[in-house]
Amino acid sequence: MEDEPRSAAVNGPGLTSEQILARALRKIRMASEMSQEAVARHMVDKGHSWRQTTVAKTEAATRPIRVNEAASLARIFGVALSTLLDEADIGAEVHERLLVLEARRQKVLGRIESHKEMLKRDAEVLSSIEEELVEVRTLENEKPESRPRGKGK
Repeated sequence: MEDEPRSAAVNGPGLTSEQILARALRKIRMASEMSQEAVARHMVDKGHSWRQTTVAKTEAATRPIRVNEAASLARIFGVALSTLLDEADIGAEVHERLLVLEARRQKVLGRIESHKEMLKRDAEVLSSIEEELVEVRTLENEKPESRPRGKGK
């Protein structure tokens, strides 16, 4: 056991980095509630020729994965590349929890960003409305017939 690589000791003999990455990809994709088709579209957006079947084969560890593809996957899920490969160092159970938490974190961050943008747009609309209200009130106050009249006049 002393001469055995750490990944083999923790994950069992013969488990390759590609198999670890494959398992991590499936876990983080599912935790992100993202379809294989959606992952493929993101990969195409990053310049890779991926289809849904490419994702399926990668998750099954039946196709080799290039370093630039792994880096793109990490960026898609908002994690460091090392996070996808950490199972060898921290064990499968902890790694799975880490991936699920990272996926949940990214979803919440995405919602926060979405809400920030929406609030920014709403603030701009509100500011425009308030400016227009000031203009209308100013015009209203300048009209002689809009001035309040006394009872006896």
